[in-house]
Formats: sequence, C-alpha cells, structure tokens
Amino acid sequence: MPRLRAKVEVPRTFTALLACSTVARVNAALVPVRSIADAKKRLASCLDRDRREALALAMLEDMLAALKASSRLDRIVVVSSDTALLEHARRCGVDTLEEGPPRGLNAAVAMAAARLEAEGVRRLLTIPGDVPLLDPDEIDALFETNQERYPVVLAPSVSVTGTNGLLTSPPTVIDFCFEGESLDAYRRECRRKEIEMFIFCLESFSIDIDTPADLAMLPATPGSRTSALVEQWRGVIDQFLAGEAPAIR
Repeated sequence: MPRLRAKVEVPRTFTALLACSTVARVNAALVPVRSIADAKKRLASCLDRDRREALALAMLEDMLAALKASSRLDRIVVVSSDTALLEHARRCGVDTLEEGPPRGLNAAVAMAAARLEAEGVRRLLTIPGDVPLLDPDEIDALFETNQERYPVVLAPSVSVTGTNGLLTSPPTVIDFCFEGESLDAYRRECRRKEIEMFIFCLESFSIDIDTPADLAMLPATPGSRTSALVEQWRGVIDQFLAGEAPAIR
C-alpha cells in the first residue's frame, strides 16, 4: 500500500488541556451504522441476510472493543436509525444517538457531530462501521497529531481513495464527504475552507469490508469476531469468487 510519510507532532500540552478544561469530555469517536436488517447489501451475492447481519454485528463489536481499549478517548458513540442495533451498542457499553428516519451517511454524521460538539466534544474521530481490525495504538496515534496545525486528519482505505477514519477538530470544522472517492472529496473541502489536512496511513484503518473480495482478503486475526466468522465461511467465499459456487444459503 502506498504510504505518505510525514512527521507527526505530539501535542505536549495534551494532559494539561484535559486537566484544565471545564469540559468533562474532550475526545470522542463516532461510529455511524446503517440498519442491521439492510446490512452490507453488496455482499448479498456471497452471503445470505442472516450471515450479513451477523457480520455487521461482529464488525461493530470488534470496533467498539478497540475503541474502548484506546487511552485517548473520553466517549464512544454509535449513531443509527436502527433501534435494535443501538440497544446492542448500549449493551457493549457505549453511548448512542438515534438518527430517526434514515437520512444517509453524511447527514447522519453531520447531525451527530453537531450534537456532540454542542455537548463539549472538541475532537471527533468518525469511523464507518465496516473497519473491523482497528488497533488501539493506531487510534491513539491519530489523537497525537497536532490539532492546531492539522484540524483535519484522515486515515485512508487500502486503495488510498476512500476514508476509513476522519479526525476533525472541532467536530464540524468541515462538511462530511464519506462514500465514493472520499479522500479527494475531503482534499477539495479542506482547500475550499483553507484548512490544513494530514493524511495518516495506518494499517488497521486501511482494511474495510464492502465486497466479497474484501472478505477473501481479510487476514486471520486472533481475538477478532469478524475474522472468526470469515474463517468459518472461507472455503465457500473462495469458491464463490472462483465462480464455482452459488451464494451461501
């Protein structure tokens, strides 16, 4: 994977900032998730609905576990229009926001970011709900970037066209441009607003699951519920990609 190298500056006043701030919660992570019932439709040719739902929940649980293991986060929030999914997220020990009627990914993130900023969040890490192999140390590394110099920090997908992590300081400093070739969209948005951005290539953020090929390429990872499920289906996934098997039933 292409890597863009740059020096990452650590804010030395981070601890003092937390100690002196009158706001209890400063750093937050936001995970937007569509309805579990409609999860991962692009995998429908390979996985049936029950397996797609199981995969979506496993990815969410893996992501939340990694975020909870981060030393930099004060708050973790899931936003969705799916009340059952939000209840599951609460059982995982995180906060939730009800989207109401589905409004699309970017609109849901914008709504949640505005709410969290109003509640005192100063830095917001937004990660789509299909990035299951997050490393807590790499989450921490994002928050060690200099927020004064780089109000926007992006962790790209393996193709270096999509965005699998977006750190904004403050949360609503730019408009949200997830989906499609979002990395270029964020470049344009930052130029439009004359905001400095930093592209931070992080291995665990580069891996997302959107297509059958993504399933086949997912590395076996000890302790990952997502990886365990994919390993169970590995033979049939490989056969499907080779054109030798129908969709899983």
